[in-house]
Amino acid sequence: MRAEQGLPPGVDIAHQAVGSMFDSANNGWQQYAARRFTLVPVPGDHLHMMTEPHVGEVAVQLDAALAAADPDLDRELGAEMLDA
Repeated sequence: MRAEQGLPPGVDIAHQAVGSMFDSANNGWQQYAARRFTLVPVPGDHLHMMTEPHVGEVAVQLDAALAAADPDLDRELGAEMLDA
């Protein structure tokens, strides 16, 4: 997953210092993928994609990816799961 809004100002300096690939289309992760690699855009920036209101969409996208990876998984992501 990649935050649609990218890195907040100032955070890119830390990533440059450690040599991360934050500015590549896949953040450098594709080289580590043994199989198919799919980039999934999610709302928010790098720091806020895991907070409200964005984390609900992250959960939906993660659930969809896991369900696609395991076709025997048959469940729906209910609102009660998101509120937990």
